[in-house]
Amino acid sequence: MTSTSLTKSATEQAASRQRSVQRKVDATDRAKPKGKSKSQGAMQAGARQYPAPPFPKQHHPKPGEEWAIDPAPLYDAPFWQGSGKLAGKVALITGGDSGIGRAV
Repeated sequence: MTSTSLTKSATEQAASRQRSVQRKVDATDRAKPKGKSKSQGAMQAGARQYPAPPFPKQHHPKPGEEWAIDPAPLYDAPFWQGSGKLAGKVALITGGDSGIGRAV
């Protein structure tokens, strides 16, 4: 076998294992009772509103497509502010184009 076919075979095996794990998780989720959760909504802390249940039922095959997720994921932290320790400081970075290792 060539390295390409070995890689493809290993990739297919890994994907198959992950699909098997996902099927088990889905079966476990279906077996859970459909009772009401104790939480009445999303924790609201900070300056933004977080989405609150109920969320639409959705299942995305792996690898997922982020554009299809509703509500969209919240990645950024627009109101985060650092400690300010480096405010007004300047850094001179040398050897940035020398690759890995020490620049000599």
